[in-house]
Amino acid sequence: MTEEDKLHRFTSVEFTRFKAFKRFRVNLKHFNVLVGPNNSGKSTILAAFRILASALRTANARKPIPIGDSLGYGYNVDLSSISVAEENIFHNYESESGAEITFHLSNRSTLSLVFPADGGCHLIAETQGRRPPSPSIFKRAFNCPIGFVPILGPVEHHEEAYARETARLALFNYRAARNFRNIWYHYPDEFDRFRDMLTETWPGMDILRPELDTSYTPPRLHMFCPEDRFPREIFWAGFGFQVWCQMLTHLVQSSKSSIFLIDEPDIYLHSELQRQLLVILRNLGPDILIATHSTEIITEAETDEILLVNKKVGASRRLKNPSQLSEVFSALGSNTNPLLTQLAKTKKALFVEGKDFQILGKFSRKMGNAEIGNRRKFAVMPGRRI
Repeated sequence: MTEEDKLHRFTSVEFTRFKAFKRFRVNLKHFNVLVGPNNSGKSTILAAFRILASALRTANARKPIPIGDSLGYGYNVDLSSISVAEENIFHNYESESGAEITFHLSNRSTLSLVFPADGGCHLIAETQGRRPPSPSIFKRAFNCPIGFVPILGPVEHHEEAYARETARLALFNYRAARNFRNIWYHYPDEFDRFRDMLTETWPGMDILRPELDTSYTPPRLHMFCPEDRFPREIFWAGFGFQVWCQMLTHLVQSSKSSIFLIDEPDIYLHSELQRQLLVILRNLGPDILIATHSTEIITEAETDEILLVNKKVGASRRLKNPSQLSEVFSALGSNTNPLLTQLAKTKKALFVEGKDFQILGKFSRKMGNAEIGNRRKFAVMPGRRI
């Protein structure tokens, strides 16, 4: 991989007067599970990345333009395609001072989303104190594509075959479910990988490439799913299967991104698929950012992957040891005992003390996640001397 092809990682994000946050900072690692009660700010963090994803697509295709006397050169960002209400951008609806989000990258460059008091949104990019003058220079300095799972829903009964560009745009907006077959019809390169993931995680089911049916005007796309060798169109499969197919589609299509976002996957997936999702995400490639209330995801995650979000304080807090999980469940309003939850999923338990827990805990996860969908073979629980 050349230096130009090297992905740049997001190391932190700073919010100033944006939506739920007056001032807030999030420090990121490879795997990040955002937890907290409702209205704590988790979705605000993911919304910021979705706005930035749209801004990056603009900056990768156009030269910067003057965006104001005080801001210099940058890019205008269209918020209409992201479903972000502009009147709800500012903290406590106080628009007098505007709002700003600054993303810090691993190459020490910064990307700032600026929301002036008079409306609109601008992207300002700086690397080594300079602003890139052209799309080619921007791509080299800010090679940080963002992938995410959009709003999911039932697939269309009769999906027309659309243009390739329409299918590409469907990856980034709320129309993804309507264009599910079109995505794989026009972008089939990773289909075999997608199919392998599906057959490994949903026993008895398979899926075939989309077929073009020209007997209709306009032509339609069909996608058959053999179940125990009996094929049926995906529309007639259950909603859970449709959503899982869409989830895997966006995972695979975004495997070369710098960071991948999922907002509350527990809304769509039952507990076993949630656990399998984490296994897949760990092997995907990009950094991961998940917002969730799921006890299954939280107990399956490593302790230091969990960030507690509270808009009333100045920064997210990353957990340091398993004993803090009880605080997380308390914040979520759950009376679940995380240690008992882990024990219930295992056949054997090993009680240890001290730092042995962190070491053997990671070993147990490696052993338990050797195959997609396998549960842990044993649990390592912190103990104390009596």
